[in-house]
Amino acid sequence: MTKEQEEIINRLSKITNRQILYGNKCGITIEGFRELQEDIETVLNMLKEKDAEIEQKNEVLNRVYDFIWENDCCRYFSKKHALYNQVLNFDSCLGNCKRNCIKQYFERKVEDECKR
Repeated sequence: MTKEQEEIINRLSKITNRQILYGNKCGITIEGFRELQEDIETVLNMLKEKDAEIEQKNEVLNRVYDFIWENDCCRYFSKKHALYNQVLNFDSCLGNCKRNCIKQYFERKVEDECKR
C-alpha cells in the first residue's frame, strides 16, 4: 500500500470516528465532506483494482488448467486428487472437481513461494 493510500485510510477513519462520537459537532466543513467523498472514491477505486488483479490471476489459473487438460498432463494430478479426496476412480469425478484440485495445487505452490 502506498503512503498516499495509508494517509487517505487514516483520514477516513479519523473523520468517521469523530462523526460517530460527536455527530457533526466537530466542525467538518463542506470542503471536508467533499474531501471525504473523494477519499471514499479513491478507496473504492483501490478495491476495484484489487478485484481486477484477482480476476486476472484466476484467468491465469484457468489457462494453466486448460493447458494441463488439453495436453493430457493429468496423471500426476489424478493421483494427488485421488489421494486428497479419497476417490477410487478418478474418471468418476466431474470436470469442476478436477479443475478445483488443480487450481488448489497451483495456489498452494504460489503461497509456498511467497512465504520464502
